[in-house]
Amino acid sequence: MPMLAHTSQLLEKLVRIGVMALVILVALIGFGQFTDNRILKVTLVYLVVPPLVGLWLGRCALQGRFSIDNARLYLPLLVYLSISILALLGASNSFLAAEDLAFQFCLFALWIVVAHHFRDLAQVMKLLWVVVLTALVVAVIGILLPVVLQSRGIQILSVSTLGNPNFVAHYLDVILPLAGAMLLLPGRKRNRVVLLITLVTTGFLMLLTQSRAGWLAVGIALVFGLYARKGRTRWVRVAVLGAVVLALLSPSLGLVADNVHLGGEEPFSGRLDALIQEVWERVKSGFDPGDFSVAQRFIIWADTLSLIHAHPLLGVGPGNYVLELPPHRTVLRHQIQKELVGLREVPMTWHAHNEYLEFWSESGILGLAALLWLLGGLLWVGWRRLQTGASPEAWLLTLGCMGGGVATLVHCLFSFNLRDPSSATHFWVVAGVLVAVVSMGPQPGKYALDVVLRGIWPRLSMGIIGVGVVLVGWHVGWSYVMGDYFYFQGEKIYRRDNQSNLVAASLQRAIEWRGHDFQYHYLLGLSHLENGQYEAAEASLRRSLELHPHYALSLQLLGRTLFYLHRDDEAIQLLEQAARLDPLEDRVYSTLAMVHRRQGDHDQAVEVWKRALALDPQDVQLINGLGVEYGKVRRHKEAIAVLEQGIRIHPDEGLLQGNLGIFYFQTGAWTKAENALLLAADLMPERPTWWRHLVNIYKRQGRLEEALSKAEKDLKKSPQSAPLKLRVKILHRALEKSKR
Repeated sequence: MPMLAHTSQLLEKLVRIGVMALVILVALIGFGQFTDNRILKVTLVYLVVPPLVGLWLGRCALQGRFSIDNARLYLPLLVYLSISILALLGASNSFLAAEDLAFQFCLFALWIVVAHHFRDLAQVMKLLWVVVLTALVVAVIGILLPVVLQSRGIQILSVSTLGNPNFVAHYLDVILPLAGAMLLLPGRKRNRVVLLITLVTTGFLMLLTQSRAGWLAVGIALVFGLYARKGRTRWVRVAVLGAVVLALLSPSLGLVADNVHLGGEEPFSGRLDALIQEVWERVKSGFDPGDFSVAQRFIIWADTLSLIHAHPLLGVGPGNYVLELPPHRTVLRHQIQKELVGLREVPMTWHAHNEYLEFWSESGILGLAALLWLLGGLLWVGWRRLQTGASPEAWLLTLGCMGGGVATLVHCLFSFNLRDPSSATHFWVVAGVLVAVVSMGPQPGKYALDVVLRGIWPRLSMGIIGVGVVLVGWHVGWSYVMGDYFYFQGEKIYRRDNQSNLVAASLQRAIEWRGHDFQYHYLLGLSHLENGQYEAAEASLRRSLELHPHYALSLQLLGRTLFYLHRDDEAIQLLEQAARLDPLEDRVYSTLAMVHRRQGDHDQAVEVWKRALALDPQDVQLINGLGVEYGKVRRHKEAIAVLEQGIRIHPDEGLLQGNLGIFYFQTGAWTKAENALLLAADLMPERPTWWRHLVNIYKRQGRLEEALSKAEKDLKKSPQSAPLKLRVKILHRALEKSKR
């Protein structure tokens, strides 16, 4: 028995150490040989949380008892997971849905593990100190790294170890209220100094993120804290005292700021003034409907509401939001977004930038209701604890945890905090601490589940379940990270040399690890296509479309592949579908027009070229394509008008000059034709077609000998010129034929 008790305590200690390690690593680790900073962080959740659950279940097996407290909190969780599983069954990519749901399961499991393994104030404080000190490191890196790099002429945003200013703001939503509450705890002055430094540095980093939603979220959390205090006036006294001290020190601080230089000649005070001005301008821009972020969110929210309307009850399945959204964007919203991004490539919409809308779209109104029930219940138990008698330490910790939760849930109105691995991990850890603090002390009769494991088989079953959870988590985690690793290697090789066989080899390994990602198959198909392997390209692109039926790029490439394989009817069907999904992509129309041209449907091809040219009126290939298509249906005047307009934009474009010369010749404007073709021959000397048409002009004018004589004189001046040799050869052959 002592041995069992010792082992049980060891397992519990290992769980607590694992939670602390996860908190540190998920905040500090990042980048590496992966497509996104979040890849390693998500992988950590998959690899660390299941073993924590396994250790917990192993401890339960040793003790012969499995108990979970707080029944009211976990009922909505069970409802939500049940609904999400039902939604998964109807998902278009069920493997992606299962992977996403596994990530959510890990986060919920982390919440429960923390709530049941940090049962006294000392354990809670150790965990929260790990959270706060890690945040201090993140803040110092986020503040100093840009300064150091700017001194070397490298401009970088304050992303710290989190990869994106918005992700930094997500993370700080949890940290700032928690650190503020901990600062008010009774204790050593040294601890308060550390907490004050953490609060100042993380607050400054929050300003540097330029995240308006983050500022709003933390502001609302502060208002919530002040409201919750009510009769407790110590915060007010501290705030007043701080303001007085700051006012007294302001002259000295100003002098120091004027004489401190960080990474350049400009004093710190100048940078601070600039930051204040930037913050103010950023705040004002939040009320501007034309602001990029604001307008972008309006577009995405409108698309998401359309998606919700189509799948209101159970949604499209976890993780399938990105797959099902594209058909719901209207042409008008495509146009607005195109104006917003300008010449940049329009990004794929991965998230709704509103967690509640995204959960609604993926799990339906039933799933959203269960999630809100869960989150509301969590806040309610915390609020009840604030209203009842509690020690100052427990009261302030409850307030800090609730403040972090409130800030996160407010920010969720504008972003995806609960899907960002760093912020989501910290949110659910703090939620677990909240439950632990609320549950401190004896709670008889409040078990959600209390099962006594009598005999060897129930205990063995519990252990097997724990091992199964670990194995599944590790399988998902390793598949996730290794798939992305090989995909990223293939992508890098492709950018250096798209003809390399190593591209396909690396992507094949990525697919072996994680075959349900449509992007892997798309890039493999693109690589096959550019190497002329059309059948292999077709297979890869069709698999990509099985995984993402509305991926316009795969539809476009598959249409082009079928065009090369002379399967025109199938190509037209796919290209028209791609055009409906992305009506502003001119490359789709150019390929579609070429298919219609080969089928002899030149009138339809003309209309398609027009649509493409309307999207990009200055594109040389589109101008030339429409001009040539007009010529196919003998509408020479329109062809000449289009090409002349193109030459006014691109006067040195040989292709336009040459085709314009051909149409001048066909309409009898020989002088214009000669001038245009001569210019085209100078601009594109490698194309003999221009001289073949010039030969026809000279034959009709009886000037072949004159043209040959001039070409021979030019060749004597430049005897090594291959274009001149070709010109003399063509003219000489034409002159011989004319004398026969």
